[in-house]
Amino acid sequence: MRFTRAIPFTIGLTLSAAAASAALALEQVIPLDTSGPRLKALLTVEGHAPVPVIFDTGAMASIINPKLATELGMPNLGNTQVHSPGSSSPVEGFLTRFPKARLGEADITGRQALAIDIKLPLGDVLGIMSPNLFAGKLVRFELSKSRAAVTDRSSATIPAGQAYSYAAGLPAAEINIAGTKIEGHVDSGAGAAFILPLEEAQKLPLADKLVPHKPIHVVGADHNAFTAHIKGSVAVGPAVFDHPEMIFAENIPFAVIGFAALRNLTIVLDPSQRRDWLLKAD
Repeated sequence: MRFTRAIPFTIGLTLSAAAASAALALEQVIPLDTSGPRLKALLTVEGHAPVPVIFDTGAMASIINPKLATELGMPNLGNTQVHSPGSSSPVEGFLTRFPKARLGEADITGRQALAIDIKLPLGDVLGIMSPNLFAGKLVRFELSKSRAAVTDRSSATIPAGQAYSYAAGLPAAEINIAGTKIEGHVDSGAGAAFILPLEEAQKLPLADKLVPHKPIHVVGADHNAFTAHIKGSVAVGPAVFDHPEMIFAENIPFAVIGFAALRNLTIVLDPSQRRDWLLKAD
């Protein structure tokens, strides 16, 4: 696997009370439902009832159910396709744009989305929202508080400490697996803690034998999967897991750090600069 290396950023911040207060005043808050295997938020288009969507750090683009897009009066701006990594067949849909709308309290009026029937088992969820909706801002996932905050990017809001550069257009971070370092995508849309390419199982210390796991579903494909526990600890940012269960899937091109691991952290994304931070929970 080829990933972009982490980039160290060390920034000393000295905030006056007035500056800190001004930064907080610019926040747009997105309440999050953290009770399930994925982060949910509410999408509200003016004149319509709110609908549940996944707020997914692992999504490059926002996706909405085509039938719902039509009901919400969202325009058809031309045909498009979605082709997920590891899938062999694209899914057809159309490009669209949000009318007056918000995700939680955060304004997304005029932002683009893809109207595509992704055919994944997501229950009542009718869309997947990408943090790239907020390009030019910082998006801070405060999972212990069940919320995300969209803020201006400034010296008052950029975290101190190490930042990682995005890999293949998505947030990434280092996974230290019993001393072996692998970079993986930071993916709040994946329910499991860790999903690795199957070939990595041959390189890592496993506490037990691989056993079959239910397939991993992505847009346009299903991947056979297996599971085993790691002999030793796994660290992601400041979070450490002892002997965690790992899922190993066929034909996926990169490792994934999913919501079951991320719920122990605060995540800050800078979509325009393509960098992210994994911090201790607030």
